[in-house]
Amino acid sequence: VASTSIKMYNVNETYLKVYIRIIILSMANKTKTTREEILRVAVQLVREKGMGVLNARALAKIIHCSIQPIYYHFPTMVELRDEIRSCIKQIYNDHISSLKASNRVIHFIDVGFSYLMFAEKEPNFFKVLFMEQQNRPYGIEDATDINLDYILSTIVDEFALCREEALSLMEVVWVTTYGLAVMIASGYMHPSHEKISQILYSSFYGQLKLIKTQNKEV
Repeated sequence: VASTSIKMYNVNETYLKVYIRIIILSMANKTKTTREEILRVAVQLVREKGMGVLNARALAKIIHCSIQPIYYHFPTMVELRDEIRSCIKQIYNDHISSLKASNRVIHFIDVGFSYLMFAEKEPNFFKVLFMEQQNRPYGIEDATDINLDYILSTIVDEFALCREEALSLMEVVWVTTYGLAVMIASGYMHPSHEKISQILYSSFYGQLKLIKTQNKEV
């Protein structure tokens, strides 16, 4: 009986050592793989293949780790997706805001063209920001981004419009621009840059002329 007890003790001790070693290796793996690395890889994965392929196993395979570090830093995939959206939104805002660095007057056509180039160069990022279901109310002020006030101010100053008129002008061009962007990002159509410019200018100046004509009639 004593011999059997000793054998069982040795077996249990062996299992305990193995278990402790697994825990130690697991913790080492968690600390070795950082939150920043996971987020960087996740953003790149979404850039290349879209948000639909994002999951813990796909990330772990790319990083060469288990799924434990993923869930250690991001307890849920919802949290990780929210972080990814924040990163993508910053990339988009930097893309649009780069226009402000120039020394010339920037108006909505420039921003619209830049928006379309973002859809062309980063289609999966565009889909995350502008093509996922968001249940927003209809309206230009609810649909545009942090650059809205800047764009409005340039239109008001350059074309002598009030804010309401500038919003009306933006709304028409925004609907046109968004439609083009969805065509481009989805791969449905790929209009040339020349054609894009032609459509944007026609939409912008056509609506501007209508507003000015209505003001004269009043």
